Amino acid sequence: MPRKARLDAPGALHHIIVRGIERRKIFRDDSDRDNFLNRIGGILRDSQIRCFAWALMPNHFHLLLRTGRVPVSNVMRRLLTGYAVSFNLRHRRSGHLLQNRYKSILCQEDAYLLERVRSLGGWKAVKVLRGVGERIKGDERILCDGDFVESVLRAGNERLERRAFLQAMGYDFDRLVKRVAALFQMPSTEVLREGKYARTVEARSVLCFWANRDLGISTVELARRLKIAQPTVTQSVARGEKIVTEKQLLMSTDVK
Repeated sequence: MPRKARLDAPGALHHIIVRGIERRKIFRDDSDRDNFLNRIGGILRDSQIRCFAWALMPNHFHLLLRTGRVPVSNVMRRLLTGYAVSFNLRHRRSGHLLQNRYKSILCQEDAYLLERVRSLGGWKAVKVLRGVGERIKGDERILCDGDFVESVLRAGNERLERRAFLQAMGYDFDRLVKRVAALFQMPSTEVLREGKYARTVEARSVLCFWANRDLGISTVELARRLKIAQPTVTQSVARGEKIVTEKQLLMSTDVK
């Protein structure tokens, strides 16, 4: 069966589990651990994501994160890629360091979470909780009561339906550029131009937000298209969401 897509919800808790490839060590000494903590500390500050707990084991680690405006997948991509590169350089090795797919469990923040995760932990907790009846509705990506499961899945389905609708209407990156240019009353070339001009930064931020969240274009792909760094795209997505909310901007389907 195909793997289910990871779920994300702003303000929700995620229990992240990452293992070394073939269960090999990913932390050999305190220098590796310090490098990891310094790296994740900077990424969390940039993304305004909070870390409530962490545990670094020789061949894997756990994080308990509360997401904000930046998707947890973006944060993990920066963290895992950066750490793997620095680890390989330091230890003069090559090849993959971490398993390609990390585990992410979306958790409901209440006494139920604290009791279950602390006593059982991770996927083991999910398997045990499957037997408690209606409290768990059968989705192993979420650790919580049934109502929370349904609300998260409903929100996820709505995002997928919106993305499919926009694609069916012919919305792609180029058409989105035209829409943003029309909203900000500027040429499309100005939306895409390099530099830190105030109008361009604002328009580009809205473009990044809609492209990433509504069209599903990755921050890596946006960085390539816009010729800017991937962390800059992540910041632009967060800034764009704020601008769209404050100015009540809409991505209509009337641009030809």
